[in-house]
Amino acid sequence: MDLLLKEYVDYKCQFPGCNSQIPDKKRGVNYVEVAHIKAVSEGGKSTIGNLIVLCPNHHKEFDLGERNIFEINSDQISGKLNNKNFQINLFNNYSYKIIDSSTEI
Repeated sequence: MDLLLKEYVDYKCQFPGCNSQIPDKKRGVNYVEVAHIKAVSEGGKSTIGNLIVLCPNHHKEFDLGERNIFEINSDQISGKLNNKNFQINLFNNYSYKIIDSSTEI
């Protein structure tokens, strides 16, 4: 499933504004990782809707940073990560946008 999700998002980090380019020369694609939105240790599953594709830096920030998820459903994830609001639209080919930090979600 990880490979299919990475292919679906064209091997790009889904975090808003990230343009990370880490070439995987062996595979001929950009290196990205699959992260759990709700951690496995907290009962999260490795299923569509609980997985997002991130560059290694955003993966660690997502796992270790100050994170607050405001909404998660089949269409989007929105929240705040290290004092920055974000929204990832899961329905529209996993597109994303940054929300002005002064805007409440």
